[in-house]
Amino acid sequence: MAQVRDHYLHHVPAGTEAAIIVQDGEWTTLYFPDVVVKGLGFNRISSQIAQVLGTWVIGYRIFAWQGMDVHYFNDATHVDQLAYARNDIEFEPENATLFADIADVSTIVPRRADQHPLDFHFALLEALGVRNAAVTWDKARGLGGTILTAA
Repeated sequence: MAQVRDHYLHHVPAGTEAAIIVQDGEWTTLYFPDVVVKGLGFNRISSQIAQVLGTWVIGYRIFAWQGMDVHYFNDATHVDQLAYARNDIEFEPENATLFADIADVSTIVPRRADQHPLDFHFALLEALGVRNAAVTWDKARGLGGTILTAA
């Protein structure tokens, strides 16, 4: 929670509900309202938290006009092979070894030719154990997580 406050909430007006933290298995998922996400240097901050905590951080935003922007970070590594924007995945992985230390995603990677990149990312997140990736801010409020208010 300290990492979230330090890195994500410094630009949010005091008293604003700024994040919901939900623990689900080995993953911690953070949900942010639009007012918070619009002010973030999202990839830079995700990268910093991944390095500080020495863990995986998967940062994604869903846009009505674009689809999804998702980047995967592992410790000090930006796993740019999976960066996604508009309707394409940049440098798609050809095998599942990238995630071998956290989950078997061999049924997901590589992406089927008939699978939309957005569907691929949601399937990959679910295979990794992130089950509520598509949940909106309003739905996240019902997951029983901890709501963080900006200081």
